Amino acid sequence: MTEIQIFADNYSKDDFDKIRFDWNGKHADEFHDNNYDFRMKVCEFLADKLDKTKLELICDLFKELGKSSKETWGVYNKFHLFGQEILKRGTPDKVMDYLLGAVQSFDALLASGQLDLTIHQKKKIGEYIKTRLQTEKDERNIHLLKFGLDRFEVKQ
Repeated sequence: MTEIQIFADNYSKDDFDKIRFDWNGKHADEFHDNNYDFRMKVCEFLADKLDKTKLELICDLFKELGKSSKETWGVYNKFHLFGQEILKRGTPDKVMDYLLGAVQSFDALLASGQLDLTIHQKKKIGEYIKTRLQTEKDERNIHLLKFGLDRFEVKQ
């Protein structure tokens, strides 16, 4: 078993610091993220086995990849696969995790929309968002949910 497989199999919130976006505040040649290399190794290792990966790890990676995309001016080429898995396995509980990762940058916004969802899945997500919007008080969450409604509401 590889180090990354062991990490993924045993992932918990205690391990988050190993994959979190840890940016030095600079761009271009001076950009540095202490966890970038490890996070990308984990992503590449898991990309073809997301259906067998802990959903908590997928959500954390998706959100951190989204944060990274804002400062690297680009997004991981398999970013959408992580978002798809969140929506496939985590609806409705993890919809907010998907939305948080998706809106971090223009690149993340576009890439996260490359989804292969059924009409039924989209309806389920849209219904959850509509219901949540009726009681949500937090302005940031309202903004995220409205974005989600635009993305997932099935128009007749």
